[in-house]
Amino acid sequence: MRLATIIFLICTSAHALKLSDLVIDAKSAFLRDDHFQSARLYSLAINQKQESVETEDIENYIVSQSILLSESEFVSFCESMSRDKKGIEFRFYCAKTLIAKGFGGEGLKFLENIPTSFHRLEYHLIRATGFLLSGKSNFCADEIAKAQKKVTENTSQHFKDLLNVTEARCYVDQQRFELALQKFQNIRVNSEFYLSTLEEQAWVQFKMRNLGSSRELLNIIISDITSQNQALLDRTDVYFRVKYLLGYIDLISQNPERSRSTFDSINQEIRKYRDTALRRAQVAAKVTKAIQDASTKQLIEDSKPYIEFRKFVKIWNQSHQLNEVDEAIRFLVALNQEQVRVKKIISDTSYTAQLVRLKNKHIEYLSEVFKEQFNEAKRTIDSIQFKSSMGQIENVWAQRTEGKRTIAEALDSYNRELGGVEEYLGK
Repeated sequence: MRLATIIFLICTSAHALKLSDLVIDAKSAFLRDDHFQSARLYSLAINQKQESVETEDIENYIVSQSILLSESEFVSFCESMSRDKKGIEFRFYCAKTLIAKGFGGEGLKFLENIPTSFHRLEYHLIRATGFLLSGKSNFCADEIAKAQKKVTENTSQHFKDLLNVTEARCYVDQQRFELALQKFQNIRVNSEFYLSTLEEQAWVQFKMRNLGSSRELLNIIISDITSQNQALLDRTDVYFRVKYLLGYIDLISQNPERSRSTFDSINQEIRKYRDTALRRAQVAAKVTKAIQDASTKQLIEDSKPYIEFRKFVKIWNQSHQLNEVDEAIRFLVALNQEQVRVKKIISDTSYTAQLVRLKNKHIEYLSEVFKEQFNEAKRTIDSIQFKSSMGQIENVWAQRTEGKRTIAEALDSYNRELGGVEEYLGK
């Protein structure tokens, strides 16, 4: 939830600036997270001569607006700019920004009616991601296929890997697991996506009943995480998910002793994180107060309460949840920079008062975001404890029936158990 109204102060002296100076100053403001000034100067430059503004600057302008505006306001802004001379570029980058934020349906609307001549590789990848987010994975794979036809020897290996990852996820969503596995296995070992997709590959192997292959991949992940020799692991959520699946594979494979040992170790290990969670709760209350007047992102990142809290939530929460924090912080930095500038150049007390009210409301919102991040981390820890306890109960049940269960029966029990966990956690 973002505040409904953002007020832009257009300084009359800015009209005298040359277009080239406006663009340079706008880009500089963008790079230092001064998004009020960035949006203001880009707006002036576009109003002077829209066709002279470079594509990179259009994307910067759209990103700044997405930080300053609520979702509905941003969509309205994109709709209005789509009707201008550079409407195609605006539609494309609005779609890219919305889909990056997870709004697949809204993003896809802006990709409609873009001429074929603009259907570059990135266009197809963004559209495929939008389809995946919108639950339209049948269109997703077709879009990636169009992109693959446009891959050349000049296409970066990073982009090639990203196409394979996206296509694999499209096939997973369609439960076409063999095709998904083929695409995952096309990813290079030295790719930045390799380790992050190993867990997804392990799940695919598990769903294909290739328990040995799934176990092998899961052990690679465990080895990679534990090799860091840290008291508290950086990828803790992945670590426990992987261990839990290993325990269940052993249970299905009728190896109850190893399964029981895995679930017991999960219960023992998770306790130290639960104790840490209680300590972090006290830190969480101090975070907003510590960063509320920071005028640069670096000052926030150097704040000890923020470092402690961020480290804790990072290992438990999903990337889209952390993105919400980052967005809120970027808006806070922009607000603080705007307040500093206004004090120096104008005496408009009404605008200053509106900025103060805006900041106070945003601080309240930011506090709620931090609390929710902490609560989500706690829910994840509770989920792990609950699941491992259920795994221990499953082991007891298997021993009483002498382990005489088919894989289908075990998987059915597993699916029912996951449903029960989600209901228990209120997800």
